Amino acid sequence: GLSLSLVLGAWEDTSSLLWVTKSMSNARAAMAAAAAIAAQINATIAAAHPLGPAPTSAAPPPPAPTHFQATVDINFARNRANLVKGATQTQLHKDTGASVVTKGRFKAVGDCSPDDPLHLVVTADSQAKLDAAIAQIHIMMGGEHIKAFRASAKCIMGMDSPPYFDLETELKGPNNAFFEHIMAETACYLAIRGRGAPPPFNVEMNEPLQVYIGGPTELAVQSAQALVDNLLVTVRSKITAYVATLPPPMPTFAPAPTHYLSAAQQQQHDHIQAMAMQAI
Repeated sequence: GLSLSLVLGAWEDTSSLLWVTKSMSNARAAMAAAAAIAAQINATIAAAHPLGPAPTSAAPPPPAPTHFQATVDINFARNRANLVKGATQTQLHKDTGASVVTKGRFKAVGDCSPDDPLHLVVTADSQAKLDAAIAQIHIMMGGEHIKAFRASAKCIMGMDSPPYFDLETELKGPNNAFFEHIMAETACYLAIRGRGAPPPFNVEMNEPLQVYIGGPTELAVQSAQALVDNLLVTVRSKITAYVATLPPPMPTFAPAPTHYLSAAQQQQHDHIQAMAMQAI
């Protein structure tokens, strides 16, 4: 009985081994057949495209935008009160086909709150309409104005620019080197404005001569302010030295009288003066 069991077990093991061997042989044959088919396909493609692989289809172009939008900063525009009126924006829509809405609020210099400065959002269904509306808004602004930022400050010059003193070059530096350095270091925007400033920001005659600073954060503006303050110390010293070289002002004289006494009036005046002298 034991010998028969061993014989049967050995036969079963041999049968399993033969089945596995046959299955592996079939798998290798299938893989070889697949490789042959792939080689035949590649040969056919190479014959059809001798200069390289078959071209792939280009990606479809992105869909055309259905609307065009832009923002226009009007925070410091002289005519901002008119630009935010509903009647003005309705007329802009009639004239250009673009829609105009007001966003943000007016922020004075020194306001570092997180609110957005006053601006307009212009939307149109074509670039031409958008450009036409923006061009008309710029005309209505009343001239160029300084840019508005979420954070801002001003550094007062503290003295007027004397005649023939090149204030702009002294502040900005040769080829704007001083301003460019400060702006690169702090990511802030600088502009000279107020009385005595170069155009176009010298129209704000109610403001003293100053350097305006605008930036994305209050910390950035403070960093720029420290650099500008150091710059102003140097420029003030140069102004003082320049004024010392100027000649003294010409003396002013009282204007000559425009009314003269007649001969009879002069005679009477002399007689009165003589009588007064005798009374003494």
